[in-house]
Amino acid sequence: MGMNITTDSNSDEAFAKAATQHITRTNLGGRVEVSVGGYFYTVTIPDNYRALIEYRRGWGGLENMHINATPNQDRALRAQLARTGDNRA
Repeated sequence: MGMNITTDSNSDEAFAKAATQHITRTNLGGRVEVSVGGYFYTVTIPDNYRALIEYRRGWGGLENMHINATPNQDRALRAQLARTGDNRA
């Protein structure tokens, strides 16, 4: 059984960068991948919960994460989703 990482020194930067990217709407909510500090972070914006970083990819492979956005980060991500979200996935 894997362990979730709940803190990361790049998470604030990953959320900030995600809030400036095109976000794709999926059946799981909004989803975007951003590159920060040598990792690719997947940020998900569920309909009924605060946005979170689900996992990151890097040299070591895929690492499960569960890092929630702050309320301000969540608002910025939702605003970007409203501007750019689509149904392509």
